[in-house]
Amino acid sequence: MLGETRGHARAGGRYTDPHGRPKEIFVRSLGPDAGTMASLHAELANMKGCLVAARLARSLTQEEPALVGAWRNPEAGLHEPRPDPPSTG
Repeated sequence: MLGETRGHARAGGRYTDPHGRPKEIFVRSLGPDAGTMASLHAELANMKGCLVAARLARSLTQEEPALVGAWRNPEAGLHEPRPDPPSTG
């Protein structure tokens, strides 16, 4: 089993209406390197998501990150990405 769906019904061509009944997703290997290829595909999809997030972050004004309490670099006086991720404690 690969996982479960989010439990949404199709509406207007997209799965956006929650119905609370997730379905199980099963997959079968199509070849000896299918697992490697699936991992690579997932990694590339994640990288694409990161690139989209970075592009969005670059497009924000200084006021927009301030509205959501984003980190402010005390030396530069600007809202910018943290140099190191915050500690999760």
